[in-house]
Amino acid sequence: MKNIGDKIKDFLYDATEYILMVAIIAIVVLVINWRLEGLFAMDIENSNVQTETSDESIVDEFSDYVEDQEDPESEENKEDDKDEAEGQIVYIEIPSGTLPGEIGNILVANNLIDSQNEFINKVIQMGVEKKLKSGSFKIAKGSSLEEIINILTK
Repeated sequence: MKNIGDKIKDFLYDATEYILMVAIIAIVVLVINWRLEGLFAMDIENSNVQTETSDESIVDEFSDYVEDQEDPESEENKEDDKDEAEGQIVYIEIPSGTLPGEIGNILVANNLIDSQNEFINKVIQMGVEKKLKSGSFKIAKGSSLEEIINILTK
């Protein structure tokens, strides 16, 4: 009788160990999944970007082109203004632990990029989502998205 009792007790101890092991693994997987969702913007669709162009936007672009051709002196002034704007250095501060989406918001707020989603897509495309660094950065206005990302990953 004692032998059967020992076997049942051993079985219960072993079963409890296995159940505890499975529970710990499940908790670890859930926590990792929860933290990874915070790193990536889930509202971004696949890299396929669809745009709609209406006739009005084409006409507006054409009229802008015609206006530029009519006044070459103002075009030179615009180029000078653009060069001055591109030459400006913007100082930004990325706090420690900032996620890529928040970095995109900081860049949009400082008028360095147009869209946070474009930034996130490019970061994922370049495969540097885990290499973005915190700290103070000097970024020239008019820098391309790739240049900005390279500065933030140095």
